[in-house]
Amino acid sequence: MSEKKRILIDGMTENPGGLESFIMNLVRNMDKTRWTFEFVVTDRPVAYENELETIGSIHRITPRNQSPRKNKKEIQELFRKEKYDGLWFNKTTLSNIEMLKAAKKYKVPVRICHSHAAANLGSSLTLLLHNLNRKKAIRLSTCLAACSEAAAGWFYGKDKNKATIVKNAVALEKYTYTPEKADKIREELGLNGFFTVGHVGRLSAIKNQTFLLEIFVEIQKKEPRAALLLCGDGEEKEALQKKAGELGIAENVRFLGVRNDICDLLSAMDLMIFPSLHEGAPFALIEAQAAGLFCLVSDTVRADAVIPELIHYQSLETPAETWAEKALSFRGKERTNAVEELRQSEYSLDFLLKKAGTMLMQERNDT
Repeated sequence: MSEKKRILIDGMTENPGGLESFIMNLVRNMDKTRWTFEFVVTDRPVAYENELETIGSIHRITPRNQSPRKNKKEIQELFRKEKYDGLWFNKTTLSNIEMLKAAKKYKVPVRICHSHAAANLGSSLTLLLHNLNRKKAIRLSTCLAACSEAAAGWFYGKDKNKATIVKNAVALEKYTYTPEKADKIREELGLNGFFTVGHVGRLSAIKNQTFLLEIFVEIQKKEPRAALLLCGDGEEKEALQKKAGELGIAENVRFLGVRNDICDLLSAMDLMIFPSLHEGAPFALIEAQAAGLFCLVSDTVRADAVIPELIHYQSLETPAETWAEKALSFRGKERTNAVEELRQSEYSLDFLLKKAGTMLMQERNDT
């Protein structure tokens, strides 16, 4: 048997979002007789850190925003000391491509550049650096990938058609909806008899959770026994908690923080509301569909409606009252097991693993 390939994964952060879920599905399920994985990170700690330590080494480097010089030096030192067969560069921006530069310099034969965002989520400086680095990143990579067509356009511009679209796969069995599981979670959370609205995502301005709170005010006017579950953390948490208090809904809004049981919490929800200002192929909406959960989504979100009857769009131009009326129309609607439909889609793990294996074999002898 040939020697196992050693792959370095870049992209894990402290936030267990779609990007991090993609990486975990990859490293948990790839053939361990063919591949070994290690991780380079700047956050301390990162999501799923205890599990990552059982899979492979974690290499910590200084964040660029603390010291660009140290960041570059430590990246170079890592590739100088260690010999890798591949780099999987998972990012939401190309503002820092030192990993790709070092991988090319130290003759790493496989260099996958993978886009996980469809628009600039950072500052104007981030956007400037991203645009300046785009052509260079494409030249440095042996394989271009993206989680959606929109994400390919954001990263690669006119070269977007060169990218392989790799959907963020779902471990489907974990999300299977059953009434028994829903009842158990509702009992634990004290939600029996409540119309339960959920939201999964980083608490940030782009996710538009302030408007979600306004929608929930209108929901409670017509349905006092309603609850809102906010799963996630972020820079807007304190402002949102204050806003909930000012609106008089704090008692029925649960800030659940970062959770590792999203697959169970989705069973306890009656509806997911996703009013983001803009977003491309959110992983949370794929998870929701796997759980057979109805979703009310802003029309600025590029949601992949694998199961169209579960995804319902609403314009952000319409008032919170209109959103609430639509949300309340889902009360009492029967949930179904949607796993089999997703199993036949590109969101199954089988599709992910097949594409990943192909990309990891795309060496280029130009180093």
